[in-house]
Amino acid sequence: MIATGTGIEHHGRGRSTHRYGSVDVSRVLPRVAALLAAFLLGVVMLLMPAAAEAKSVAGASEPRTASAPSEAGATPPRIAMTKCAAGGPDSLECGQLITSEQRRNADSRTVAVPWVRHRVPVKGEPNPPVVYVAPSGTAVREAGRMLATGLFADRDLIVVETRGGPTGDDALVCGTAPAAQLALLQANQAEPAARAAAMTTYATALKGCTDAYVADEHVLQGIAVIESAADVAELRTLLSIPTWYAMGSDWSSIVALQAAVYDTQGIVGVIADGYASQNLQSQRNAGLQAAAQDLEARAGAEAVDFDALVKAYNAEPLTVTSTNPLTGAPLSWRVDGFDLAMLFQQALRDSSVNPYAEVWLRQARDRDAEALDVLVQRALPGVLSNATAASWVYTCRLAPGEVSTTWLFNDADVKQVCNALQVGVEGTVPVPAQPIVALFGTGNPLASPRLGTEALAAAPAAQELTFATGGADLLATSSCARTVLTTWMKAPAMAVAAPACAKAATAVKTSDQVIAAPRFAPQLALGTFQVWSVLLIPLLFAVIAPVWTLAWAGGLAASLVRRRGRVAALLAGVAPVFSLLSIAGIAWVVWRLYRTNDSVFLVGAPHGVVWGGLCLIPALVGVGALFYLRRWFDAILAAIAVLAYAGWFAWAVLGWG
Repeated sequence: MIATGTGIEHHGRGRSTHRYGSVDVSRVLPRVAALLAAFLLGVVMLLMPAAAEAKSVAGASEPRTASAPSEAGATPPRIAMTKCAAGGPDSLECGQLITSEQRRNADSRTVAVPWVRHRVPVKGEPNPPVVYVAPSGTAVREAGRMLATGLFADRDLIVVETRGGPTGDDALVCGTAPAAQLALLQANQAEPAARAAAMTTYATALKGCTDAYVADEHVLQGIAVIESAADVAELRTLLSIPTWYAMGSDWSSIVALQAAVYDTQGIVGVIADGYASQNLQSQRNAGLQAAAQDLEARAGAEAVDFDALVKAYNAEPLTVTSTNPLTGAPLSWRVDGFDLAMLFQQALRDSSVNPYAEVWLRQARDRDAEALDVLVQRALPGVLSNATAASWVYTCRLAPGEVSTTWLFNDADVKQVCNALQVGVEGTVPVPAQPIVALFGTGNPLASPRLGTEALAAAPAAQELTFATGGADLLATSSCARTVLTTWMKAPAMAVAAPACAKAATAVKTSDQVIAAPRFAPQLALGTFQVWSVLLIPLLFAVIAPVWTLAWAGGLAASLVRRRGRVAALLAGVAPVFSLLSIAGIAWVVWRLYRTNDSVFLVGAPHGVVWGGLCLIPALVGVGALFYLRRWFDAILAAIAVLAYAGWFAWAVLGWG
């Protein structure tokens, strides 16, 4: 033992201890260190929420233009992560923007505005993301639809819902409006007094919904373009995104433009997929006429004079017997020219009905009541879901020169509804200074190029491009538009043009997702048993191919056991195996497409069906192998089956002969 001051050091058996008086320092110090670490960890955990809140407040105070609807007493915005709803890609992350329902009101309650984000892993400097303002529907559904276009393989996509949307805290739903709207549609041919009474009932139903909304302590002023645009500006800051592109579709393009005015530093460009800027009622029939001519030109058929068709139906409506989409009961409806325009426009607007529009147009010209019955069943649910209470509030808030009315109603109807709702007018949306690209489709009468030209005339850096397409969903139906938009996002300050691909887009029949029209498409649309009998040959082949393949597999197994005739057994399997591959591949394509967009079968065959049909070539070679092996009976039966199916395929799918 060696004494050193008051400290004592002990040595023994390879271990040393340090003591101060009677205190064993080597045992006490680790305990003190552990207590200090636990204390510091607790302090950090307590301070983290406060730091995050301070960061949110700091981010929310980022300078914007003075016109943004933000006041000192408004609730500081923040982000809350949520679980994504079913029905969207697994790669999405979902959240809510927690902010004031009305920013100019210091006492306003908070609301949760849903948003979703799809991240793209990139190396190096990431491309600016795109924030898409969903014009309707849920953010998850809209994100899935936009990702399906393939536009966002190199950049993140963020989708934010507009105020009053279906899943936000401030959702304005109106369960009584669709029934009142359907009664109004059926009263179109009634006496003026009955028509006026139905219109009053519809306006009263909408007013009842907004009154209930306010009674539930919501602020109707929160459903406005300025509030939705401010949501976009706040979301960028809270997600720590330096810059991004703002994108809208039809009326939501107005929100994207307003957001760019608020967030001049963060939004580097605006994409307007169509831009509805005026009262469309006076332009509706002219737009539909142009869309019908374009549709027929690309289908290679004689153009239908849509204006004359509307006048003919107004003079002599056609009675159809359909199904009430609200109750499932039978629905008798006298379709006049007004209804015809409404249904055709819905056919152009809805991607699930759009592929059928060209065939249906010719059937309407022939006054085919059964075909109109099919169209009513497919289009009417979308018609009744378009003019929601929230869409009416947005419509009535815009200044008269900026009203984007639903095409279901005339000017007097719009005025009556807006007078009933009694919402204030926001005023004209200013045009931002950032680069703007406005994309228009010739088949989209909801947002015609001429109206967009008038609206964006004052924009210093606006480019307007028009593409040939079958409907309102331009980015889904025109690969040319997608290519041009991708080019523009790489250099928005540079001019882009569409002429290089306009001709290719025009050559497409209905959309670039559909190929040749089957001969029996118009009859198939009626769904009669006699028409489905045309499919008897492929259905029989679908039964023969697997049975034939199983029988061959059994013979092959026997030859392997006997160890003789193996080469002949393998050659005998070429025809049944490739026949089964053809049927299995086509069945998979048909089932997958039926689950997503069954209406494509009304006018055309999907690309995958043709690729599956290529398996018939080696199947025919396999039939020749059976003749080579002198298996005459098998060869004759195989030749009959494969040749019959190949002939049907060439006639019905490829349109040969």
